[in-house]
Amino acid sequence: MRNALRRVRLLFLIVLLPSLARSQGLELSAKYCVRYVKDHLYYNKGDEMNVVDIEVEWPEVVDGQDVEPLQRFIAERLFKVQAPTFADAYSRFRERFGQPVTHLSQIPSDDKYCHVDCVLRLLDHRPGRYISYVLMAKSNPGRASSQPSDDTRLLFTYDLQGRQVMTMPDILVMEHYLTEITEKQEVGPFMGAVIDNAIEAIPEWVDTLMIDNVCLVGGSLLLQGRYVIDQTPQTFNSLVALTDASRLPFLPSYYVTTAGRRLLRKKAAKPKEQRQWQAQAYQSLPQANGQPVSASVDELPAFPGGRDGLVHFLTGAMTYPVQQGTTAGEGKCMVEFVVDSEGAVNDICVTDPVSQAVDREAARVMRLMPRWTPGRIAGRAVNTRMKLPLLFAAETE
Repeated sequence: MRNALRRVRLLFLIVLLPSLARSQGLELSAKYCVRYVKDHLYYNKGDEMNVVDIEVEWPEVVDGQDVEPLQRFIAERLFKVQAPTFADAYSRFRERFGQPVTHLSQIPSDDKYCHVDCVLRLLDHRPGRYISYVLMAKSNPGRASSQPSDDTRLLFTYDLQGRQVMTMPDILVMEHYLTEITEKQEVGPFMGAVIDNAIEAIPEWVDTLMIDNVCLVGGSLLLQGRYVIDQTPQTFNSLVALTDASRLPFLPSYYVTTAGRRLLRKKAAKPKEQRQWQAQAYQSLPQANGQPVSASVDELPAFPGGRDGLVHFLTGAMTYPVQQGTTAGEGKCMVEFVVDSEGAVNDICVTDPVSQAVDREAARVMRLMPRWTPGRIAGRAVNTRMKLPLLFAAETE
């Protein structure tokens, strides 16, 4: 199967490699754009050491509209700053950790050490309806560190029509849920469905069972919660489908809010509707060298070994993602990226998606790329934005 996959990709790339192209400067436009950022950073603040791990799938444009309310929500919950753009939010977030470490003169003591993890992962996108995310921000400071402790975990859905972020109280009828867990001596119908559909099995006897987060995924509720057994807290995830009226005729109308039911009932946008969406502006990220991303270049960046070298690299690095034993979608994933003046690849964006798993794999492969020969203007190396189509296929005859 793997050899067959490689043959498909090879033929596709030979046809489409000429579509590598320059951007039109810092200001770009797309009907869809998600930025994939992964960093492992070291900072000093006085004699403190801060280690920051970032893995973010940041929405820039979704279904032909800017998503500023969603971006502001993410910036506040993930980075703890008020900012409308990723560049602004990420810059202000890093400022709190001090100066980047270029070399270690001594190992800091454990009590002045802090490890920070920030994760934002796209869970589901239903064109014209909603986009759902999981967000985690964790900070573990030593006792003498000036950094605040944090353990934020959120599931949320962004209503693309109403332009609003929906968290648990916006999706679940909290009164009915809370009544069930506080007043019923036996497991009620809703919590029974949660237990039956837990992704990781929940023990039969637990001391307490609570739901902390909810978002929409497909025609289901994805729930994140916790239970206590033998005084030990445990977390769980559950995926409760709302489409089986024979088993759960009460569930959508009684436990899910009107806004949640509206998003669940609405059909995904048809291709004809999607074609009518207008491209929206977004910007390239500021480059570490402080230079702009050029609007045009005399010489395009070149991959080591040219087209054949690129085909060889991609066919060796790309794998077809499989999630829970099922295919992750097929099609062309368009990736935009910057080749900086040193030839390094950064600012990776997916502008023509296939699925969350496929898009994530495309971004992973781009991060593995060796240095290119940079683009040039009048013989001087410059930052250049490129785009590259990648084909993912599960099998071929």
